[in-house]
Amino acid sequence: VHVLDGCGNSDLAILPFSVVDCKAPAPICLFGISIELMPVDEDGDNLPDPGAGMAEIWASDFVQSPITDCSEPIKYSINRVGEPNNPDQDGLVLTCADLGTLPIEIWAYDAAGNGDFCETFILVQDNMGVCGEAGPMAAGAINTEDDESVEDVEVSLSGNGSATVMTGANGQYVFTDLNTGLDYTVTPQRDGDYLNGVSTFDLVLISKHILGVEPLNTPYKRIAADVNSSGTITTLDLIQLRKLILSIDTEFSNNTSWRFVEAAYVFPNPSNPWQ
Repeated sequence: VHVLDGCGNSDLAILPFSVVDCKAPAPICLFGISIELMPVDEDGDNLPDPGAGMAEIWASDFVQSPITDCSEPIKYSINRVGEPNNPDQDGLVLTCADLGTLPIEIWAYDAAGNGDFCETFILVQDNMGVCGEAGPMAAGAINTEDDESVEDVEVSLSGNGSATVMTGANGQYVFTDLNTGLDYTVTPQRDGDYLNGVSTFDLVLISKHILGVEPLNTPYKRIAADVNSSGTITTLDLIQLRKLILSIDTEFSNNTSWRFVEAAYVFPNPSNPWQ
């Protein structure tokens, strides 16, 4: 501060001060999100457990628009109303106990430690009936030969009732509200995305099999190598697969991209799975 009087006398004082970010970032939240509980496997048998449902949701799902702050970056957390907020909790696991309208808080924190929140809600739904009492149901899971889950499989129920569901990321499906003592058939199907998992190395492996140098060692690999669904593995399969890789063809003319076998099925002759 510089002071000057009418006679030309002056003095100077140094007054230190600090600029501090004391304002919390105010998050802008979506007004409610609905979420569907999915079947869950808690006992590790690769089958959905009756009466159990689960879904995950993240704080970022509720951020309607990004906000700016003097002390970035901004991080978000989520908690049920009435629970203490935790800056490191960026998601929630929802179960059958959360069914209905669940009020939540979305917190925003800046790098200076300031935090503010907005309140919104989650509409937790159980349209598949996974939270009901254990009753007549058909449930299962779609996995690869290496026990990896397969999603986006269309699973159809036919017989004394009809329904269709799609497997999720865990490969599971469930049909509820069935009648006891009746017959049902469950049929999986998936087609499209023909180059998924396919490379020129497959041409090498199939060639070695045809020449007898290194036969494909599982019935599932042999079924996959039968590109034209002829019940044999020949150079015609190589030609069709090469056309697909070179984008000459975009699909198989006489086959689907996925084939399904019951997990408990035992091949009478693994070297000839078409027998």
